[in-house]
Amino acid sequence: MTEVVLIATAAAPRQLLEAPLVAGLLRELAGQDSGFEHVRASSGARRVELVFFSVAADAEAAAESATRLCARLTETAPQLRGWLPAPFE
Repeated sequence: MTEVVLIATAAAPRQLLEAPLVAGLLRELAGQDSGFEHVRASSGARRVELVFFSVAADAEAAAESATRLCARLTETAPQLRGWLPAPFE
């Protein structure tokens, strides 16, 4: 299990992102061969918390893959312009 949080920067539109939308965008971007079995998302004011369930060989590989995927998502999905992945706290 790997946790990543997406944080809205000042450049992000002031809107609440729905968790199912973000989870769906991640699944679509990842594709079937990503190594992720499931992603769970919850959203709040200017943050989306994500939990990835992975088949990766180790926790470090899973964390790197999840972080890269989230970075790709924030770079490519118009709904996530101005959002960045951050350490989960």
